[in-house]
Order: sequence, then structure tokens, then C-alpha cells
Amino acid sequence: MRARVAAETARVNASLGDFLGSINAIDRDLKIAEKTMELFSFASFPLKPEESPVLAIEGKIMTKDKCEGTLYFTNQRFIFEGKREVVLEKKLFIATKKKTERTVLLEQPIGALQEISKGRVGLIAWTGIYIRFKPSVRMEETPFDVKDWEADVITRFFQYIIGGEADRDIAAIRGIAPKEAPTIRVIRCPNCGAPYTKEIYKGQTFVQCEYCGASIIVG
Repeated sequence: MRARVAAETARVNASLGDFLGSINAIDRDLKIAEKTMELFSFASFPLKPEESPVLAIEGKIMTKDKCEGTLYFTNQRFIFEGKREVVLEKKLFIATKKKTERTVLLEQPIGALQEISKGRVGLIAWTGIYIRFKPSVRMEETPFDVKDWEADVITRFFQYIIGGEADRDIAAIRGIAPKEAPTIRVIRCPNCGAPYTKEIYKGQTFVQCEYCGASIIVG
């Protein structure tokens, strides 16, 4: 009888543990969503047509010129916006009036990112992420300093976007049919008629003709 009661108690406790874990996960994701919308409201760049915010995390780019800022992920783009405090007024060497300047330092179509991985950033064992771009983009791997749990969130949401789930959820919320994956097609320049032969990334809305330099709309 004691063994049976112990087994039933363990089963109930395990179920409660799973339930509380689910509640905590939902609460965490709600806080992430609220913070994302708050950070997007401060952004210095506008969203493009059919573009929706997915995730925004504050962090620091760890290239040669380190800079605090915000990593933005939409269903179409990755953007890092740097920010710095500018002193507008001083009294007795004390800044009495400041403003925050925000500048886009990095912007790429979301499909130009090959991989986002969690790792150590900096000389000390700081946790961060490494963003690797596709070879055709010709950009070096870029590290960002973020919190440990934020690195996990970023990698999870990147897969959510790249896998197409974000677009499907956005379409469901808007009450429209989700766009199907693009089929292979030949895109020609409207100016000179030359074909565009390079890869077109997910989220890319226009490309530049390799021959005459004209813009070709692909979105």
C-alpha cells in the first residue's frame, strides 16, 4: 500500500511539475513579446510592407568597434541598431541633458544568415551568439554579447523564422493565406533584360542587376 501511494504521489508531482513548467514557459514568452514590441517602438528604421516584428534583444556587437544596441529579427530581416548617449547640456562638468542616438549598423535579409550559434564571447567566459552569413554575402562571422538565456531564445526564434513557422503564424493572425515557398524562376532585369543568376535570400525584396546596376523587384 505504501509503495502504491508513493508511486501515485510521484506521478501527480511529475504532472504538476510539467504543468508549472508550461506555465512558466508561457509567462517567459509573454514577457519576451512585450519587451520585443517595446524595443521595436524605439527603432530608428521603419518596417517594410508585409514585414512583422518577431524578436528584439538588447546586446552588444563584439567587433573591433564594440557598441551597445539592439538585435532585431523580423520575418524578413536581421538588423543590429547601435545606440549611444549624446550629451546636450552640461553644468559644472555634469551632464544635465542627454539624448539617445540610434543608428543601423548591420542589416541583412533573414535568408542571408546561414547559422546562429551560442558560444563564449570575449576574453572572459561571457555567453553570446555568433552569426554566420552565407558565403555569397561575403561578411565575416559576427559575435554579439547577450545573456545566457537570451542566446537560447535567439537561436530558437531564428529557426522559427527560417523554418517558415513565423510566416504561417503571421498569416493566420492576419486572416490571409500563407505564401507558398517560391519556386525556381528566372528573374530578368527590366532595364537590360539580363538574367539574375545569384541567390535570392528569404526576406530580400529587391536585387541589383549584375550587368547594368538597375534595381530588380523580387518581393
